Amino acid sequence: MTKKMFRNIVLSIFIVLLFIGCFFGVRYITNKNDMIDVGIDVYFKEVKTSLMKSERHEIKGETNEDIVISVLEELKLGPRDEALVGIIPEEVEFKSVNIDKNVITVDVSSEYNDLSYGEELMVRAAIVNTLSGLDFIDYVRITVEGFEIKNSEGEPIGLMSSEDYITTPSISPEPKNYKTVKLYFANKDATAFNIEERQIEVNPNEPLEKYIIEELIKGPKVEGNYATVPSETKLRSIKTETTDGICYVDLSSDFVTKHTGGSTGEWFTIYSIVNSLTELENIKKVQFLIEGEKQQNFKGHIDFSTLFEADLTYGD
Repeated sequence: MTKKMFRNIVLSIFIVLLFIGCFFGVRYITNKNDMIDVGIDVYFKEVKTSLMKSERHEIKGETNEDIVISVLEELKLGPRDEALVGIIPEEVEFKSVNIDKNVITVDVSSEYNDLSYGEELMVRAAIVNTLSGLDFIDYVRITVEGFEIKNSEGEPIGLMSSEDYITTPSISPEPKNYKTVKLYFANKDATAFNIEERQIEVNPNEPLEKYIIEELIKGPKVEGNYATVPSETKLRSIKTETTDGICYVDLSSDFVTKHTGGSTGEWFTIYSIVNSLTELENIKKVQFLIEGEKQQNFKGHIDFSTLFEADLTYGD
C-alpha cells in the first residue's frame, strides 16, 4: 500500500466519523430545541390564611401530555415556599390524563371520594385553575376511577374552567359544623342492633343523610359493633322528598355484589340504613336504588323494590 492510498483511507475514515458526529450533534440540538418550556402558576394553600395562592413553576416536556403530567406532579409534590402547603392529599393519586382538543380529562383515584366538602372544593379548584393556565387547555373534566364527579344534587359537574373559580384567591374550606347522628350496627351475634352515636363534621349545604350513609360505609368505631354495609359500596346520590318524607338512596352495584348474602345479613344491612336515616325527622321511609334503578330483590330473600320503614326488631 502506497503512502497516498494510506492517506486517502485515513481521510475517508475521518470524513465518515465527522459526518456521524455532525448527524448526532444535529439530532441532539434538534431534540433539545423541540422541548416545550412553559411557565405556569401552580395553586397551593397559604399556611396562615388557608387561602389559595399560586407559585410560579417552570415545566419542560416534549409533548402537551408530558407538560400536563409534569404539572400534576408539581401540584402533588407541593410548593417550594414554606409559607404554602400542598392541597392534593397524599392518598389521592392522578391515574391518567386525556387531552382532546382544548379539553383535558383528569382521572383520580377513589380516595378523592373520601374528601370532605371543603377539601374536595379546594382540590377541584386547584386542579382546574392550575391546568387552565396552560395555553392549550380551556376546560377541565375530573373523573374518579372513570366516573365523573358530581355536585351535591348528584348531577355530573362536567366541564370546568377557571371562570368557574373566579374567587379562587379567597377560596377556603367551609367553616366546621358538627352534627351528632345515630348509626345502627349489628351486634356480635347478629341478634340485635347496637346504636353508635357519632359526632361528624358536615357542610350545612349538604344533606345530613349523605353523611349518615358515608359513615355506615366506613363501619363502626366502637368495639362490639359490626359493619353491615360492604366497604366497597359507593353512594351515587341521595335525595329526600319533603312532601312525603321518602329518602331515595342510590348505591353502587358493590352494595349487592360484595354482600355475603343470607336472610339475616340482608335484613341487618337494609335496616341499619333505614333505621339510621329515619332517626332524622324529615325521613319517614326509604327507597333503595342500585345504579339508578329499582331492584326486585336484594340477594334473594327480601323484596328490595318496596318502601322501607324503621324496624327495630329482628325480622324473619
